Amino acid sequence: MQLRTGHDTKGERLYDWAMIEVNADDTPPGHPDGHSHVLIRRHRRTGTVSFYRTWHPDLQPISMLVSAVCRRKCTRADASE
Repeated sequence: MQLRTGHDTKGERLYDWAMIEVNADDTPPGHPDGHSHVLIRRHRRTGTVSFYRTWHPDLQPISMLVSAVCRRKCTRADASE
């Protein structure tokens, strides 16, 4: 799936995204299993690949998980400045 994740100094950031459901084998005892996924992001120009592990108590669409990843990256970048 191709999703736009914003702009930076070099223009629009376009990535290909994929989502794979994984076994939530590290859920602490007493907590619901929820839904674990690995998001795979590939930069469409450079081919650079990144991986993100996600967990949510309810099943979420890939667009929602990508949005959360992008917000977190922006927050982390702002905090490091």
